Amino acid sequence: MGFKVKQTGGKDYGPPEAGAFQAICYATAGLGTHTGTFGPKEQCVLIFEIPEQKILVPKDGVEIELPRAISKTYTASLHEKSNLYGDLVSWRGKAFSPYELEGFDLANVSGVNCYINIVHEIKGDKTYANIAAIMPLPKGMPKLTPINPIVNYDIACDDFRDIPAGLPEWVTKKIQDSAEFKPTGDPFDQPTGGQANPDWNEEGTPPTDDIPF
Repeated sequence: MGFKVKQTGGKDYGPPEAGAFQAICYATAGLGTHTGTFGPKEQCVLIFEIPEQKILVPKDGVEIELPRAISKTYTASLHEKSNLYGDLVSWRGKAFSPYELEGFDLANVSGVNCYINIVHEIKGDKTYANIAAIMPLPKGMPKLTPINPIVNYDIACDDFRDIPAGLPEWVTKKIQDSAEFKPTGDPFDQPTGGQANPDWNEEGTPPTDDIPF
């Protein structure tokens, strides 16, 4: 079950190329509650691979070719003005039913193809790649199978401390830093348990070809 609603260290591959690309969502995760400018908010993340963009990544002493990855972090809310709601509605091409709004499982988008528009933002001496829009594939475009293993993590599940190995290291660390993951729920406590993993990259309507999830 999925979560209902920067790469660190190693070689610097730079940001993914800007533009519109076919992509596949291969991971979803609830990141837990984090305190920001506007107070504590529950967050989640969607992670996509971009088959058209490849990098060579060291693994077990050899270099393997993998698609570039890009993610987008959201406040975990399906309020009609939220970024998550807007992106999911744009992606699937229809609004959510009242039934779905009671608890939409983000795992429904795992393995689903889309088109993403990537824009570059320059801050200081660094260039960051951000997902500006998520759209359905144009009709007739072949769907691709993800290279990365499909991973879905729900921080509200009973075994939430068993973080899947397929999540990037920065996602694992953010989960461990959440209020839910701390033994007392105190954000100043040190995280325990969990698993730091290498980041190789950076209603109920049944699914149809036109409505992917």
